[in-house]
Amino acid sequence: MKAPFHALSPYARHFIVLLNALVYHIHAQGDLDRTDLSDAGYADRLEKAETEREKLYDILLDNLQMRATEPDAPLRRMSLLIATLIRGERASAFARYAALREDLAPFLHVHGDDPIAARHRDMLAAADKRISLMARLSCYRTQGAASVPELIAA
Repeated sequence: MKAPFHALSPYARHFIVLLNALVYHIHAQGDLDRTDLSDAGYADRLEKAETEREKLYDILLDNLQMRATEPDAPLRRMSLLIATLIRGERASAFARYAALREDLAPFLHVHGDDPIAARHRDMLAAADKRISLMARLSCYRTQGAASVPELIAA
């Protein structure tokens, strides 16, 4: 059983907002990636992708400025990791994440078996899935894109 939304800390609730912003960014950028430059809708999709990216940056910045409690520490670490990957905008950053996934696991481990811990584990798994989806986007596939097959396959 997972904790209801209202039982989560403010940081955890904002982490959910970050997860949603990542989805909007991924979809907008994916739509842009599938659109030809000559397509009449390209300008609209480009604007949407840029808008969603800016929203993501704002939400991520808000998230990083929030105070996290001890149970929120793994979520905070994942937020920092996402910020690092986004800032890098390079395939090599995603490749390093894929290579270090097992080494990072202890830092993202959620202690406890209570409903809030279960919810935190689900949120971290969702963030990891979003990172895998982001690795497929053209804006994150520059400089060494061929070196991220294990993340793209995830």
